[in-house]
Parts: sequence; C-alpha cells; structure tokens
Amino acid sequence: MARLLLKQMSLLGLVLFALGNYLLAQTGTLAGTISDKDGQPLQGASVKLPALSIGALTAEGGKFSLANVPVGDHQVEIDFIGYLKETRTVKVEAGQSTRLNVVLQEEALSLDEVVMVGYGTQRRRSLVGSVSKIDSEDLNETIGASFETALQGKAPGVQITQTSGVAGAGAVIRIRGIGSLSSGGDPLIVVDGIPITQDPFLSGETGGLNNNPLSSINPEDIQSVEILKDAAATAIFGSRGSNGVILITTKRGKQGKPQFKFNARVGLSEPSNMLDFLNAEEWLMVQQEAWENDGGVGRVPLPQNLTYEEIEGVDTDWMNEVLQTGVKQEYSASMSQGTKKFKSYVGLSYIDTESYQKGNSFRRLTARANVDYNILPNLRLSLSTSLARGLNDRISQAWAGGFGWAQSTALPIFPIKDQNGDWFNLYGNPVAQRELVDWITQEWRSINNAKLTFTPVKGLNINATGNYDYMNLGDYFLEDSTWTNFSTIAKRFASEVVNWSTYLTADYNWQLSDNQNLALLVGSEYQSSSNNRFNEEYADIYEHLYNVNDLAGADTLNFSTTEVDRWLFASVFAKLNYDYMDKLFLQATFRRDGSSKFGRNRRFGNFPGVGVGYIISEEDWFQNSVVNYMKLKSSYGITGNADIAWDEQFPRYFLSQEPGIVRSQGYNGFPVRNQVKLDNPDLQWEVSRTLDAGVEIGLFNDRITTEIGYYYKLTTDAIININIQASSGIDNIVFPQNVGKIENEGVELRLTTRNLVNKFKWTSDLNLAFNRNLVLEVGTATPDALDGGFGDTRAVPGFPVNTNFIVKFSRLDPESGRPIYLTRDGEETYDYDVVLNRQPAGDGMPRFTGGFSNTFSYGKWNLDMLWVFSYGGMIYDDAAKRQLGVVTDDWNMRRDVFDRWREPGDEARLPRWTRSMINWGGNANFWQNNHSLWLEDASYARLRNLSLSYVFDQFSTPMVRRLRLTLSGTNLLTFTNYSGWDPEVARDRSSPGQRNIGGTNVTYLTAPQERTYNLALSVDF
Repeated sequence: MARLLLKQMSLLGLVLFALGNYLLAQTGTLAGTISDKDGQPLQGASVKLPALSIGALTAEGGKFSLANVPVGDHQVEIDFIGYLKETRTVKVEAGQSTRLNVVLQEEALSLDEVVMVGYGTQRRRSLVGSVSKIDSEDLNETIGASFETALQGKAPGVQITQTSGVAGAGAVIRIRGIGSLSSGGDPLIVVDGIPITQDPFLSGETGGLNNNPLSSINPEDIQSVEILKDAAATAIFGSRGSNGVILITTKRGKQGKPQFKFNARVGLSEPSNMLDFLNAEEWLMVQQEAWENDGGVGRVPLPQNLTYEEIEGVDTDWMNEVLQTGVKQEYSASMSQGTKKFKSYVGLSYIDTESYQKGNSFRRLTARANVDYNILPNLRLSLSTSLARGLNDRISQAWAGGFGWAQSTALPIFPIKDQNGDWFNLYGNPVAQRELVDWITQEWRSINNAKLTFTPVKGLNINATGNYDYMNLGDYFLEDSTWTNFSTIAKRFASEVVNWSTYLTADYNWQLSDNQNLALLVGSEYQSSSNNRFNEEYADIYEHLYNVNDLAGADTLNFSTTEVDRWLFASVFAKLNYDYMDKLFLQATFRRDGSSKFGRNRRFGNFPGVGVGYIISEEDWFQNSVVNYMKLKSSYGITGNADIAWDEQFPRYFLSQEPGIVRSQGYNGFPVRNQVKLDNPDLQWEVSRTLDAGVEIGLFNDRITTEIGYYYKLTTDAIININIQASSGIDNIVFPQNVGKIENEGVELRLTTRNLVNKFKWTSDLNLAFNRNLVLEVGTATPDALDGGFGDTRAVPGFPVNTNFIVKFSRLDPESGRPIYLTRDGEETYDYDVVLNRQPAGDGMPRFTGGFSNTFSYGKWNLDMLWVFSYGGMIYDDAAKRQLGVVTDDWNMRRDVFDRWREPGDEARLPRWTRSMINWGGNANFWQNNHSLWLEDASYARLRNLSLSYVFDQFSTPMVRRLRLTLSGTNLLTFTNYSGWDPEVARDRSSPGQRNIGGTNVTYLTAPQERTYNLALSVDF
C-alpha cells in the first residue's frame, strides 16, 4: 500500500513538473528603468499591469523587474508623485526579457513639489504667497548667458530686459513694477542662503557700460530659481524685500552611484537687427540739400578742413569695420554621488563667447563643490564653495566709442587712416580706438557657505550658517602712446568687495492633532559688507596690469586706495505656519532689521506679513466634474528697500584745494571747505505695503491649470534728493528725504494646458502681467531734480516713474515743412521752448508683458518654443535727434532721413532738412532737440528661443546612459513697429535712480540684442 502511494505521488510530481515547465514556457520577464527628463533615476516609482493585478516599485537606480508575466500584449501604468502618469503597451514573449525604459514628465501643477522660501522650504500646496519656480532645465538655453536672462517670459510679473548684445552684458530685473526713484530697484538675490553682492554700478558706466555682477554664476550649477513676489513671501527679508527676492539653489549630490554629465555647446552670434546708414554719396547729398535750404551757395563746406579732392573715392562702411560673426563655445562637466552618510556634487565649466562686435568677447572659468556629510545621525554638515574667473574683452559703447561711434561720429567720407598712414579723426574713429586701447575687465568671485544642522529631537532642526562672498572686479586699460599723445599708459580701476554673513535658525514642526500641524521658525542674521577702491596709472607699461609682476621701470602717475562703502545689517525674524486638514493654511512672519545705512535716529524697523490659503476643492460639498482643484489665497505685509548709498545719512563737504588738486581758487587764494550735503539723522528705508490676492484652479483633472493674482503695492518714504533753497543762505545743498510716494497695481495670469497627452504630447504655458505705475508725491522736488540722465525722462506726480518730460510734436506744416509743436495748453506753435512747453508726453511702462511657450514631444523628439512680448509703452530714441533730425556735419544719419518734406503739399515723417535748430523753432543747441517726434511705440513680439532635441538612451556600452542633441536659436524673429535698433532695450546708466527713471525706455546708440544659432550635446554617464 505504501509502495503504491509512493508511485502515485511520484507520478503526480512528474505531472506538476511538466505542467510548470509548460507554464514557464508561456511567460516572460518585464524589466527596465524609470527616470526623469534629465536622466535622473526615480526610485519608488510604481510600475503596474492593472489587468493582472501585479506590479512593483522601482529600486535604486530607477530599476524594476517583473517575472513570470504571461505572454501577450499588456498595458503598463507608470506613476510617481509629481510626475504625469504614463501608460505604455508592451509585448511579452515566451522565455524572453522585455525592456521598458520610460522618461516621466513633471506635472503642470505638483502640489507636493517642494519650493524654496525664505530660510527654508515649503510644499507648493501650503504656499499662501506668490512664488514662481523655474527649474534647471529652463536656464541653459543660450551660450554664456547669465542666469537672469533665461528667466525672461517664464514668470508673470517679472520683467527681464537684456541691456544690449555686448558679451557678458547683464539685464535689468523688475518685479511688479518700479517702486523707487533714487534707490535701487533690483530684487534681492540670495544664493544658497547668501544675500550676494549684486551692485551693477561698481564701475559706474565706464565705457558706456555697467558691469554684470551676476555673470560669475554658472547656470549649469543651478538646481532651481524661486521668485518671491508678494509680501507674504518677502516680508521675512524685511527692509530688503520690497523689490522682490530671487532665491537660487545650486545642485547637490544625490544618493546613488556616481553619475557624470558632460555638456558642450557651440554657436554663432549676429545682431538681431540692422539699420541702414548713409554712404558717402548720400551723406554729401543730404549735407548739400540742407546747406541750400538754409540759403547756402556753392558746395557745402566739409568737416575736419577736408577738401573734395581728399575725399574722392572714400566711402568707409564703418559698420562693416566694427561687426563680425561671433563664435561661441561652452563646456561643462559635473559629478553627483552619494551614500546615506556622504553626498557630493562637483561642477566645472568654461565658456568663450564672442559677440557680434569685433574685439568683444567674454571668457569664464568656474568650479563648484557642494558636500553634505552626516557627522552623526542627528548632525549634518553642508558645505558649498564656488570659484569663478571672468575675463571680458571690452569695447566702448554708445557715447564712449566702438559701435556708438560707428553710427555717429565716424562719417563715411572719413578714411580709417590718412595718406600718411596716421589714424584719421582719432577720437571718433572706432577702429583706432579698438587697436590703440586694450580694455579688459577681470573678475574673481568666490561664494561660500558652511551649514550645521542639528536635530536634537524629532521635528526640531537647529541651523547655524556662515557665509562668505568675495568679489574682485577690475577694469584694466593699456593705452598706446598714439592715443594718449604722451606714452604708453596702463590703468587699473578695481573694486574689492568682501561680503560676509551668518545666521542661526531653529524650526520646529509640531503635530497638534491628526488634523492640525504647526511649524515655527525663529532666527537671527548678521551681515557686513565693505568695498575698497583701487586706482592706479603707470606710464611706459607694455602689458596689462593683471599680468604685470614687475613695475620697477614704470613711472607712477597715480595710485590711490579708498574705502568707498561699508555697511552692516543685524536682524531677528520669525515665521509661523499653521494648517488644518491640509486644506486651510495660515502664515505670519515678522522681521526686525537694524542697519548702518539708516540715520542714527531710525536705525531699526519692523516688517510684518500675514497670509491665508484655503483649498476649497477639498471640501466634501465641493463636487465639480470640471474643477478638480481650487485654492484661494491672500496676503498683506510691509517690506522695505534699503538699497541706498551707505553715506546718504552723512553730511558732505567740498574742499576747494587738495594736495595736487585745485578745484577752485577758494577765498583770497586760501582753500575753503563748503558743505554740499546736510546731515540727515532721520533717513530711513523706503516702505512698501502690499496687498495680494489670488486663486489657483485645476480643470479636467489638471489638463488645464491656471493661477490669477491681483496686487496693490504702495511705496511710501521713497528717498528723494531735495535742493535746499538759496534763501537759507547755503546754496546748492542736497538733502535726501523720505518724501516720495509711488503706486503699483496689477494683475497676473498664468495658464498651462496639456493639449495632447498621448504618444504625441503638447503642452502650452501662457503668462501675462498687467501693471499700472503712478508717482503720487515727490515732496518739493522739481521734474529736473528727478531725471533719468538723458532723453529728458522724469518722475512727475500723476504719471509713471519713467515718463518723457518733453515738448510735444504736433505735425508738419505742409506749406513750409517746418515742425509745429504744442504748448502746455495744447495750442500749436512754431516756437520750440524747452522751458515753457515741456510736459509729460510718453509713458515708458508697457500695458502688459508676458511669455508664451509650447513644448511638443513625440518619442525621443522634443520641440520647445518661447515667445516673449510687450504691449504699450513708449521708447525714446535719444540718438534720432542727430541721426534723423537737424543735419550736422559731425554725425552720420540713417537712410530713414530721406522721408522728409521737400516741397509744399508733401506728406512726410520728417521736417525740411536744415543745418540749424533755429530753423526748427529752437535754439542752436542740438542736444536740447528733445520732443515727441523721437518717441515711438515699443510694443513687440519676439521668438526668444526655439530648440529641437533628440534623446539617445540605448547604447551597447553601459557607460553611457543618455545622450541628447539640441539645435536651438535665440531672438530669431521680432515683430515691432519701432524703427530703431531694438524695442527691447535697457540703457546702461551711472546710478540706480537713472536706471529706475530712464533705464528701460530710452536708447542712445545702444547695441541691439544678439541673434544666436547653437548646437548642444549633453551626455549622461
């Protein structure tokens, strides 16, 4: 019996074994990796076969494997928090291993996404303020650009204006309008918790240019950029938050095996627009006609005592002499790795970018290392350090030479050199200037911080941070003896800025109950900054000072060292966050700032902010088949602007004679000290009170998401320099006072639509910003006391900050061709009177600005397109009064000048040619020819970026994980009615006040932005 049972069991085992082999023969394996679009593996992603109720989570490296999957076609669902769910169809074959590699795309609205805020992070879901986030992949569109230029068109309410097409040029950043007159208008920029040095006026406007203090930051090292716009987000930065805050977070190591990345880009650069200028024959014809119109007889006299025989055959194309096709190249490499205890990120980059101007290029070498080390389970050390060296081969701009001279004082009848081989018109000859003056700007920049995080108990984190930001910025000139008419001279004008800070914070997360959570942050911060200025001049030096080690044979002409700036900040702050059932959020912030920049009676200020957010769609009664998400939010707060000169509070004196310097004769031959600025112990920060309200909406399961916001910002106590009346007994005295008042009100909209979500994907993103700016009060200041430097731009009560305060041009007299102007009363007149008839004539603020991007993807192909646009607002062409206006013999003119009146009945844009402003109803000063004929609509739409890329992710070697090729172009198309170089302009100025009042709506020989064509290779190892 037992033997029979044993035989039966053996037979059953054989049957089962055979059946198992048969079933295994009818199954296969499904394996692969899940990653994001940057090639980073996603650990913990869900991979499911819903029809079979089987699945797995990805392990380290984003890998997964499902065994014994039945043969046939299966639907596979891949899901991960913060990313769009993907569905793929795969075919499993018997006994085979099927590979499935999927790249997930981020959700348009990820509520669990972590966003950087002041001194910490928050989930996007819990935000009560207005915060825009731009990720790293959106910051590397062009070669060599500073990170701020890549923000353009990507955040509503953030206006980014590139200053010019010069290599290494910076940008003007304005968040929600202009809230200051004479103080800084740029947002506070914080890198890894460090409020960095960001002064664009360290070198003034040497050569018609400002320096770019952000050019040393490598965009490849940036993980994300958060832009804080409302008071709920910025109040924790106190007296420095009213212009908005930009938080930059650099990349850090991630847990996993070492991963390497290499990027290479090459490109070409050219002007985004070209204007036509008169050749020699045309210039002579214009001069002759104007000469005869004025009653001249015979040939028009030539400048520089030239004869017609000497200019025979001369027709110099000066634009051709200063322009080129620039070549750009950029290379970067990085490594990220980590264990549970130690993580690190290392990045290196090198760029060499030529602009479209001959002799102009920017080179930068950067290195960064970020390290995180868990010393103990509850003690972590984080270190960040970066070093950058920038070399900018400079060419003077605008009024100072180069491209500006090529379109003005360099006439087509002038040769480059005369018959004797000497430079002709030396100090108006851009080729001579380029050859005889070698100008290099060198910058050394190091940004460092060390952070200790101690967690004594669960939920409590204590952070101690020390930060050090060092900048050495120097302009080095080597001037040939022909240029100096003396000897070879080397000059150095340098600034050394040492900026260090430290802060201590403690944050505690307390779960009050199952439905309530409380988070508290308290902290203190201290910051100190000093700026030392070095001026040196040596004769008989034949190489740049930054290369000179031995000055033994040099003749010292000038040497001085001066501390020009020193200020301190000491602050305490706190933030309280409360949430109820993860749908109702309350936030309160407070900061108390003390600063040496303020008057001794107003050293300290208080800056509170409150906000509330309510996800109404979380309520049970909110049932809507269309609206799947809705959040209401509002905030109010008080912030300040402390971006003022450190010595504004102190009196200043004028010494008539100093050793080696005589400014005036003084009194009876003796030196005299005169007071030119009064002491102001009550000087304080500018104050902004901001109300913000908004709604976030998700429609059709987030196929459409939108955010609409409204803000009202009232700036009071704006600083204005008031001239003391002569009746006081002290003439020409300046007294800065907190008497200005400015209003900004606006609406912001962001709309994201996932138009197609299947194999072919199409996502659109539109952002719009409407802003109304108004100057309310300026104390007793006159318009001429609040000017933008040039172009007669002024701050006038009842009008926007940058208003053109000029004579209004009415029309041309069809019988005489003379211009007709308007008086202040609106009556027509032939008299051009800059004293009696100046009035607000043009608003430089656009009605709205925005960006519109589209992303198309199909398989491994990706097409990105970004348009930026601006509607309304005027631009004043300050060079047009010489290039299109009164005919002079010392400037060239544009071919548009031919659209002029010639005989009765003509309909033309420009008046009858004349060589004297008097014939146009004015005086003999050409530079006062400021009227609205030179004012034009600045509206434009520009194809900012267009890129096409393809991803290779299957290689025979395991070393290469991913390769991406990208072909891109910037500023490829521009649609505008503006007749000048570029409607998107920000003119370099010498002070913050000039940049606020006339920085973005006045152009003067300003080089246009560049158009580039780029090829990029990105490899992940």
